[in-house]
Amino acid sequence: MNKSKRKSRVDLPCGVTGGVRSRRSVQRRMTCPSFPDISKALQNPVPSPQNRAASLDELILRCLNCFDSDGKLARGSQLVNMTLMMHSWVVPSQIFAQKLLAQYPSQQLVFPARQMQPFNF
Repeated sequence: MNKSKRKSRVDLPCGVTGGVRSRRSVQRRMTCPSFPDISKALQNPVPSPQNRAASLDELILRCLNCFDSDGKLARGSQLVNMTLMMHSWVVPSQIFAQKLLAQYPSQQLVFPARQMQPFNF
């Protein structure tokens, strides 16, 4: 039998590859905070107005305020994009649209009715 002197990865302790730490364990250690870091963060929370959740109405108003008077996105495109993409996680699109339209009660939006044309085969 020809056995190699090298150990397979199965034979080595977890996180060690040939005496050198594997890249996976190094990356994990760098992305996960240590217990002292977590304890320190929990002891000293930073008070800010951003720590509370916004209601759906407040979120819609913040998104509307990102547009200028010409209807162009002046600032905060990330907030608008994220809200439009992820609102369905919180509320159905129909309710979201109703709340959006409720911000402009004085303007009645009238959509022209479509005439149904007979379809010829």
